Amino acid sequence: MVGSTIWVIVFAQPSNKSVKLRDIHRERCKTIPGMLVDLMYPNRFADSMALKTNDRIVVHFGGSFDPQAQHLVQAGYVLYPARQMTESDIITYATLSQITAKGFPRFEIDPKYSELIRRQGVIIYRVFDPPVSVGMLARQYRQPRAGDNFIPILPGMPEYMKVDDWWNEVVPSDQIPV
Repeated sequence: MVGSTIWVIVFAQPSNKSVKLRDIHRERCKTIPGMLVDLMYPNRFADSMALKTNDRIVVHFGGSFDPQAQHLVQAGYVLYPARQMTESDIITYATLSQITAKGFPRFEIDPKYSELIRRQGVIIYRVFDPPVSVGMLARQYRQPRAGDNFIPILPGMPEYMKVDDWWNEVVPSDQIPV
């Protein structure tokens, strides 16, 4: 059963500008069809520990850099909560590991840094793209600040109803965990 809180998963532009956010996101989504695999550097991993199995999520694309280009692009829920990364994850998610490390230099994949690798994490979401009739949702909540990774939207917040309605339009009712 899903909860009432909706977590905004913030995917920011890579610090290495030669790597495009769309390329990393495409790889996150194609690693396991229908899922979104997020490989996380230590700070993001620590922040992700608040999310639990079946928590509702919306995927925010754009980070804090360009308020005009920011949208919610997918909705879903946490399928497998955050866990510590292992060196075998780097092999299992080889292409995603490489593009993540290139885009975010704080993310480490070199086995000689195994202690740092163990401070990183993996979380897997079940995600759905909005139907054409629904489309993406322009940002309906506060502007993410640099360093924001996960923003909870709670019942009673001004933007809650709009994001909740959009989530319910995007996620097929027969795919919602009971």
